Amino acid sequence: MDTGAATVTRDQRRGEASILRRIWRLHFWVALFSAPALITLACTGLVILYTQPLDMWLHKDLKAVAQGSQQVSLDDQVAAARQHIGADMVLDGVIPPDAPGHSTEVDFAPAEVAEVGERNLIQVFIDPYTGRYLGQRSELSGIVGWANQLHRLFGNDGPKISLPSLGHIIAPSAYPDATMKVGVGNLIIEVMAGWILVLLASGIYLWWPRKTGLIGQLIPKLSLRGRPLWRELHRTAGFWMVPVLLTFLLTGLAW
Repeated sequence: MDTGAATVTRDQRRGEASILRRIWRLHFWVALFSAPALITLACTGLVILYTQPLDMWLHKDLKAVAQGSQQVSLDDQVAAARQHIGADMVLDGVIPPDAPGHSTEVDFAPAEVAEVGERNLIQVFIDPYTGRYLGQRSELSGIVGWANQLHRLFGNDGPKISLPSLGHIIAPSAYPDATMKVGVGNLIIEVMAGWILVLLASGIYLWWPRKTGLIGQLIPKLSLRGRPLWRELHRTAGFWMVPVLLTFLLTGLAW
């Protein structure tokens, strides 16, 4: 047996194992950094996606009415809603019932526009068949309202900070302002999108088959010995999440 060749092979394996450990640590810390924002966006996005069924379940007293044979005119419904709103509020919109047995929503907005965030609309609900006032709520209240606020904070609706303008550095005459306002949440998204690129690259490196075929890596090996089940599920699910994360990356970065 060639001891020299065995030593080279052993050293090579140790080097590869060392690289794998370093890539794994990088993958772990990047995931730990990105996870809070990703989980927040995912959870609030799901709430926003299912706004209508959640509203009907949580606010059935405001959304559901007894179906009648004829509806009151929209002008009369708006007039009934106006009676329960302060004089400093202006009409913002009217949403007729989207199905029989549903109420009419009349939205009122503050006359003064908020400097930061969204306008907090007051939603008044009217029975379209009787013109009866059912109640009102703030658009930004409740689980749906909180989800909308939190989700949109990751854009330019939240607090802003001033950053140097690249356009001003390149072409001062075309971009006279030396700084530009950037939303803190939007900045977090852009930084996180860049780190997700590192997460994808390190994850693919760790996932890449070295001893088995490529096809065998596409499904979890539930009967595999010596490897925890959660790690095997993470390895396979992580691969199938690559298109989702890549889409998030491409839409999250500023181009």
